[in-house]
Amino acid sequence: MILIALLALGILIVLQLLYNVLWHPLKAYPGPTTAAASRARITYVTITGQKSVWLQNLHQRYGPVVRVAPNELSYMKHEAVRDIYGGAHANGHLLNDDIVFAAFENDKATILTADEDTHARFRRVFAQFFARQNLTAFEPLFNKYSALLVRRLETTEQNAFDIAELFSFTVFDVMGHLLFGQSLQLLEKSGCIDWARGQPGWIRASVTAAALTEFPIVKGIYQWLLRAAIQEPRKRYFDFANKLMRQRLHKDVHDPDLVAFATSLPKADRISEEEVTLNTPILMLAGTETISCLLSSLVADLLRHHDVLQRLTAEVRATISDPSFISIADVRKLKYLDACIKEAFRRYNPVPEILPRVVGPGGTLVAGQWVPGGTRVYVSMYATSNASEYFHNADRFEPDRWLEDPHGLYAGDCRAALQPFSVGKRSCIGQDMTYYTLRLLMCSLLWHFDISSELDVDEWLSGQKAWEVWRRAPLLVRVEQRPSS
Repeated sequence: MILIALLALGILIVLQLLYNVLWHPLKAYPGPTTAAASRARITYVTITGQKSVWLQNLHQRYGPVVRVAPNELSYMKHEAVRDIYGGAHANGHLLNDDIVFAAFENDKATILTADEDTHARFRRVFAQFFARQNLTAFEPLFNKYSALLVRRLETTEQNAFDIAELFSFTVFDVMGHLLFGQSLQLLEKSGCIDWARGQPGWIRASVTAAALTEFPIVKGIYQWLLRAAIQEPRKRYFDFANKLMRQRLHKDVHDPDLVAFATSLPKADRISEEEVTLNTPILMLAGTETISCLLSSLVADLLRHHDVLQRLTAEVRATISDPSFISIADVRKLKYLDACIKEAFRRYNPVPEILPRVVGPGGTLVAGQWVPGGTRVYVSMYATSNASEYFHNADRFEPDRWLEDPHGLYAGDCRAALQPFSVGKRSCIGQDMTYYTLRLLMCSLLWHFDISSELDVDEWLSGQKAWEVWRRAPLLVRVEQRPSS
């Protein structure tokens, strides 16, 4: 009987593979036959951190739309960003992919997976908190932590150190103050260091769990044997975040933070303390990973291009007169810094694939082609923003492409192909805060220090792997205080 059952199972699997390749509604879309037949390949590259580079290679071979799994399409077309993420369709909104999104939660819906009405409530509060007009009140707080970063850098002078981790510590301290009303003291006393260092681990575990549970058989094994082990890093992370929030709720805080802001809103606009608590780990993840990842890749590319580094350093030192307090107005004057940041987003966007959506039951048009209901769709931002179809010298770090020059070498670039924060109702709510933090910390670094590295930066950049966000290896640099003028 067991032999017969195994034989029947084998026949069913073969029939399913044949159906996926020959008769599936997506059969006309280009892509490797092995990917069309089974999820095995995409699961492997996902759990090993190779998915972003794999997708880029597929797009280079098969074109702007690739079938990467039986029921999954990846896009390298800037028009697809609006179609997938930008709003209403004739057949309704594209839906959140609960398998992927829920992997980053602790069993209750957050701003990632909440229904439309609840998401709108959350977004109104959080978007106001992180909005440009609210950032001015945070300027002293941000400058406090940029000064702490400078002091920490002074203690490392002449010694090689991991600047990627120091960037991460700085952003954790800033976000801790904004979300929990207190510094996490990573720069001063290495407080909460295990929690901060554990974040990449639980992200990887969550991505692995989501990938494995796509297979019915593996899902059963996962639920039975692996669930506790894989979810433990996430549980520890959320438990500690909840502990910090409980501490915040039981004390008065005079500095502006999320709790004070959320509870001061008109009653109709407020969200509950429980809802704030549920969302803070997600906000912490989004803020810290995006900013620290981008800063690290920007510094790496600057170290590879000494002419760009010298030009940017000169701009910062000529423009910033008082480094002890760098305002939003100050950093907006730095056009070349802004160009360097945009180019870093283009080369190594912290989130290399915009999180997926699922086409509603009626199907819809994406980038001019009909996609049947139930299909998972997303834009590979890493492939798109590094595509020669959209950017001249796409494989080179060229900040000049973002400067206004209608007759320049890069005038024909399709800037719309870079959408690092996504678009639409579920786009990033912290864009203004992200840009201010990036500009401020780069100004503080380059105003005070000359930077160098003996590391093979090319290898550092090419060797990164990604589990929804890039996993950064140590970026060893040296700093030396700028010569006195």
